[in-house]
Amino acid sequence: MVNDFIKKVRFVFLFALFCMPLSAQSRFKQRVEWESEPNAMEYKVEIELLELDIPDAGDGGLTSEEEASGADGESSGEETPDTDNAAPGEKTPVTTAEPSSIQKTHFFNTTETFIEFSYEPGRYRYRVYAYDFLGRETSVSDWREFEITRALEPKVKVRDSVQVEKGSNENLVIPVDLDSITPESVVVLVDPQTNEEIPGEIQEDPEYPGAKVVVFPPIKKPDYKIKITNPGGLTTETDLLDIAFVKKPHKMKYINIQAGAGVLFSFGQSVFTKYNNQTSVTPVINFKISFFPVRFEKSNLGFELGAQGTTVNYKNSMIDINLPTEFCELSFLWQYEFIDDILDLNVKIGAILGFTQEVLLIGGVQYDVVSYTYPGALTGAYLVWYPFKYFSVEAGAEFSVLFDSGKITPLLIPVINIGARF
Repeated sequence: MVNDFIKKVRFVFLFALFCMPLSAQSRFKQRVEWESEPNAMEYKVEIELLELDIPDAGDGGLTSEEEASGADGESSGEETPDTDNAAPGEKTPVTTAEPSSIQKTHFFNTTETFIEFSYEPGRYRYRVYAYDFLGRETSVSDWREFEITRALEPKVKVRDSVQVEKGSNENLVIPVDLDSITPESVVVLVDPQTNEEIPGEIQEDPEYPGAKVVVFPPIKKPDYKIKITNPGGLTTETDLLDIAFVKKPHKMKYINIQAGAGVLFSFGQSVFTKYNNQTSVTPVINFKISFFPVRFEKSNLGFELGAQGTTVNYKNSMIDINLPTEFCELSFLWQYEFIDDILDLNVKIGAILGFTQEVLLIGGVQYDVVSYTYPGALTGAYLVWYPFKYFSVEAGAEFSVLFDSGKITPLLIPVINIGARF
């Protein structure tokens, strides 16, 4: 009879049911729990074998560490009970037999809201009957299926030695050969000195299809073991891992292309100030490309080509003078990585070559053009921020000294650049 008991009873769990191989002497216990039924004085659990998992032609059967019993611990009878006429209080033990003669249906009577048993691997189903104080059946649940699987000892072998880059914040990836592993297996990295455990994951090897790797958070020392535990509770550990901390060679650093704008400050007597004897302040546009062929530790060495352009203008009621100017730069560049792929410091030193035309206009008519070319030296420093993988923002300043007919012209150019790296 099926009634409201189906709705009221909630089976709490029936997972992690494992047993040892058939030849083993010890057994794991399995457990079924349910919520209590109001007014129920006793329960009867019916378990039916659907299919036995027999690994080979050897003996096997349905076994128990002790006879299935009710609350009083007594047991009686060894024949397959009549499931339609079974009465409350009937006690039926679980027996061991040849697969062809296995007792397929078993009853457990109890006043508790759980039973424990120890069955062989296979597929089963069960249902729970509730009885009142007069021994009358008041309700019965639906059938629920479950499976008991064989508890396997996990096997793990590290395929290769592991190299870890000094100072790296990348995950530790260890190539392994695994056997007798389930999706629920737990892998940890164990410190044998402190017994500290670092949880990890089993993943597919991205380089070798079908192979496995175990992945852990970054580590700072080499003395660890791998431990894997299967859901049945069986565990295996490796020997101490062969982990070497090394300075790994790096691939070529990115090429950076940037453009931006700034302000040119010119000091002292120069072609930019000879008409007003004041500091010249003009906007400047900037373009440059940098390349880093050498890298070690957190530093990169490279070169930079740059170009800048501006126009200085002086005008009064009589004359109009324009000084269009371009600068070309070639610099040696040192880059220090404050935060990998987030923030860098660039420092450069190099040579600069300036080209200026002095264009005289009177009344809007061009009268004279004089060209100047002057070499110089420069230095500069920038902070470079990478908000995205291929995008950069740079802020800093350059200081240059131009040599013009025995005169020295100092220039200061603060700039902000944006660009891309490849």
